[in-house]
Amino acid sequence: MLDPGHGGCDPRARAVKGMDEKNLSLDVAQRVKPLLEAEGYRVIMTRTNDTFIPLAARASIANAPLMLFL
Repeated sequence: MLDPGHGGCDPRARAVKGMDEKNLSLDVAQRVKPLLEAEGYRVIMTRTNDTFIPLAARASIANAPLMLFL
């Protein structure tokens, strides 16, 4: 599972050049996902766009049985 965190109304930290952490974390996750899939992993992401996912929901996704995602 990749959890880019933050998103939506929660930008978190801002980089020196002005980019929000929420955008950086999503960008990294979107770059890593196909690399993992190319190695045969099934990748679940908590978010794929600029949406806020509460921490409890992210934990539920991580703890859900894999069958829910098949």
